[in-house]
Amino acid sequence: MAGAKHCVVTVRMVLVSVVVGMVLAVGSVPVGKIVSDRVLRTPNAQAWQGRFWLNEGDHQIFVYHRRDPFRAHWESSIVPAGMADAPGPEFERPASDPRPMYARRAFTGHVQSIVSTSAGWPWLAAQGRGVMDGTPSRVWREGIPTVAIGPVAFKLPLRPIWPGLLANTLFYAALTLSLMAGWRWLRTRRRRVRGRCVACGYELGEGVRVCPECGLDAVPNA
Repeated sequence: MAGAKHCVVTVRMVLVSVVVGMVLAVGSVPVGKIVSDRVLRTPNAQAWQGRFWLNEGDHQIFVYHRRDPFRAHWESSIVPAGMADAPGPEFERPASDPRPMYARRAFTGHVQSIVSTSAGWPWLAAQGRGVMDGTPSRVWREGIPTVAIGPVAFKLPLRPIWPGLLANTLFYAALTLSLMAGWRWLRTRRRRVRGRCVACGYELGEGVRVCPECGLDAVPNA
């Protein structure tokens, strides 16, 4: 009578990899923010920066952008027309607003300052922003509280970017499943060469086709 078959990938492994993928996808946000703030912002670190200027008729927008592999940072100053000097040559003049929607805010007729950030790896997975509006100014944060981990304090974006969060979950789940399946395949090969059951490691005798310990087919299909 044939025993149960041995598979390199099981349903349990898939479920575990998905859970691990979700944890790592969420964890990539604070880790990416810390790496960006503490490592890549050193004087010798490589970073991608840009400055933009947009003339919207009744107001002008001055934008600073910094992008590295772990974070995207936007700073915007919105001023009514006539209140700001002409921008310097370091400012590009794009045809449309280069900022993502989370980094924008409708013009209220007052001076505004918006600082927004998103983090995650390999795709951006969460976002948040701080807003200063009016004179005297009102300041509030939207989805970006200050978090302290020991001596390190930083502003952590919390609002999910769902496509990025899902993509990161699938990426980490696939990586986890590949590692688990690779280890299981190597263990299977090693036990087979030694004449042991590929599932439980029980030493099989000559001609034994079904493991007496766990009931697995001694000639696995994987």
